Parts: sequence; C-alpha cells; structure tokens
Amino acid sequence: MAVYKQVRSKYWWYKLTWSGELVRKSTKQTDKRVAEQMEAAHKTVLAKGEVGIRDRRPVPTEREFVERDFLPFVQLCRCASERVPRTTMATNDMSGTGGLTGPGGVSTFAAKPKTLAYYRNGAQRLLEFNRLSQERLDGITSDRIAEYVARRQNAVGRIGHSIQVASINRELQVLRRIFRLAAEWGRVEKTLPTVKMLPGENHRERVLTAREDDTELKPFELCTLRHTCLTRWATHMDPWTLAYLAGHGNMNITKRYVHPQEQTVRDAMERAELQSVGIPADGGYGSRQCIAPMTILICCIYGGRCRIRTCDPSGCKPAQEGLCC
Repeated sequence: MAVYKQVRSKYWWYKLTWSGELVRKSTKQTDKRVAEQMEAAHKTVLAKGEVGIRDRRPVPTEREFVERDFLPFVQLCRCASERVPRTTMATNDMSGTGGLTGPGGVSTFAAKPKTLAYYRNGAQRLLEFNRLSQERLDGITSDRIAEYVARRQNAVGRIGHSIQVASINRELQVLRRIFRLAAEWGRVEKTLPTVKMLPGENHRERVLTAREDDTELKPFELCTLRHTCLTRWATHMDPWTLAYLAGHGNMNITKRYVHPQEQTVRDAMERAELQSVGIPADGGYGSRQCIAPMTILICCIYGGRCRIRTCDPSGCKPAQEGLCC
C-alpha cells in the first residue's frame, strides 16, 4: 500500500500486511519520497527475516572485545558459566573493576588472585601490540600472531634477560581464550586461527609438602604397586622367571600378571623363526638342541592332536626322520 497522511498530521505513514499481521507505522518524515523509501526498506527487512537472512553484525577489534567483554567477564562474573550482559560491559580500566557490578559483584577469580593477575597481564601484553590489538577479530591471521611472538622473543625483560618461552606461551593461552569466547558469544562468524604454543618450554614439577601428602593423596594398598610392577615385568621376561622373582609357588598365580599382546606374540615368533632347523639354540656346533622351524611350531600350537608335524598344502604329515635333533 502507498504511503498516506492521517488527519491533522504532517508526517507520512505507511500500512502493510505481512504474514497475516497488520503493520502501521509513522515515518516521521514530511517528504513523500523519503517515506516511500522507508516503507520499501521495512519490507526488505521483513523479507530477509522470512527466509532466514540477517544483516552481518560488525566484528569488534581485539582491543574492543578485550576491554568491553573479556576483562569484565574475568573480573565481574560470579562463575565462568555466567556472563555479564553486554550492556553492562564498558570499561577501559585494566587494573580494577571500573565501577561495574556483576552478579553479586563477585569476581570470577575472587579466590584466585594469581589467576586474575594472569589474565590481566596477558591481556595487557596483547593490547600493547597495536598491529594485533587494532585488527578486527576475523582479520587476525596466523602471520599476525607470528609477528607478535617474534616481537616478544626479541623483547628484553625487567632484569635485562630475554623473555622465557613459558611467559610467551602464557600470553598465547590468553589469546586462545579470547578467541574461544569470541566464537562462543557470537562476536565472529568465521573460524579464528589456531593459536599454537612455542616448543622448548621448561616444565616445572611440583613436590607435595608433608601436609598435602596427608590430605590430598588418596590411600592405596601396597599390593597395587606390586601388581603393576609384575604386570610390566611380564612383557620383558618369561613366566617362569617372573614366578621366581615374585616368589610364586604356583604358576596359576603368575598367570594373573601375564597378558600377551599381539606385538609381544609376533616378536616371540620372530625370535623362534631365526633359530631354524640345524642351528643350535646356544649358537655352538657341539650341542644337539635346536628350535623347530616356524611351520612346525604353528602346527604344534594349533594342530591339536599331532606331536610335531610339517605343513604343506595337502595337509599335515608326520615329522620326517631326523628333522628334529
């Protein structure tokens, strides 16, 4: 329907019906041409929604996302699963809360000040690199991340030494967290690049104190360690040697620790095959003991009723005279 004017009104109105619903709205315009354009634009918006087409939301830069979304989320949420609404996120203060209040005003890491400082420090380092912080999130590439890493590697720390790999990896972990939250919250539509850690990091091992040893370690029986040890030994020695070391008087007890794997069986058969007919088991020429070839061993294992036999396409035949010493 064309635009029209109501009685005692200087503005143009338009009225249309869409999906059985009446839409009547004032354009707040006195120019008829502009009012017709606004009516057409409204129809276009309704048509896009009908077929699932929507306008693309503007993608924020890394700095905008960190200052408006990421840092308030880290500082002002009660837990990691509760996100502060976007309307309450607006701060440039990277050291404090900036006067904002989250659910209950409790920080995500209120009980973990070191974790909170870790996220703040990582975000601050990322924002210092303008080529990264001023780039839109969907425009950040692996090359831009590599530039940031190279800059940090060439930088000098507070005591005059180069920055450690572990410190750079912590900053990259913060960047990876930023990317994941941006995708989760719908700030970007494309897949962001994968953030890879640098190799060569020195991992530190933490030794439990006596108090932690008493409170955090669950009690266990010593026989559990014995069972684990014997099970691992079983892959490197024969059952009789294992029984001797374990002090077993019955081989049925030793069988509990023997769990032959496919590769273990293959290796054993290959060792037996190397000692073919006529080659003494000890490598000398004075001994009359030798190991039967692979075909005889297979028939001994799977032949069932036959003693030692050789196999050919026609079936099993009795062992030849002098075949086995």
